[in-house]
Amino acid sequence: MTKNELRARFRNIRHDYVSELGASARKAAAQAACDHLEAGLELPDTVAGYVAFGDELDPGPQLLRWREQGKRIALPAFANRKAPMAFWQWDAELLPGPLMDIPQPPGGSPAIDPALILVPLTAVDRSGNRIGQGAGYYDRKLAELGRKMTFTTVGFCWECQIADALPADPWDVPLDFIATPERLIAVAS
Repeated sequence: MTKNELRARFRNIRHDYVSELGASARKAAAQAACDHLEAGLELPDTVAGYVAFGDELDPGPQLLRWREQGKRIALPAFANRKAPMAFWQWDAELLPGPLMDIPQPPGGSPAIDPALILVPLTAVDRSGNRIGQGAGYYDRKLAELGRKMTFTTVGFCWECQIADALPADPWDVPLDFIATPERLIAVAS
């Protein structure tokens, strides 16, 4: 299967799974994934998350708690439609961003390089290969960060999004861990 076919297949799998869950079950599942993450990794002072879209596992409530505990939290942000993705510090309100009105910190928020990045995905395998939304924003940003610093990536997803194997292109940046409501997986490198 091509990446686009796999993307469509795993979106359907995720949608079918999540549509059976109520709001409280979704919230509890996201908290369980965060609990596994915290039990298995020492959280650094700077963490990047994301604003969940559609059926994605939502780290938002935990990001708020980490921020209240003094962590610097960043979210993906774009200065304009053609700008590369950056991580901007999330201190207060979120505003509609230039890409599909996905909420992001307001312009002028400090750009930060996080030590831990929660990465949304459509599918992932046990080697850390992921299929995202298809635009390549995360792959480009992770490659850029990798040239200047060390950081840890965690695919944050539902268990049903884990595939046996996925194709990987030379520019794809594999993940270090996968956090699901059931467990934290250190990927095989």
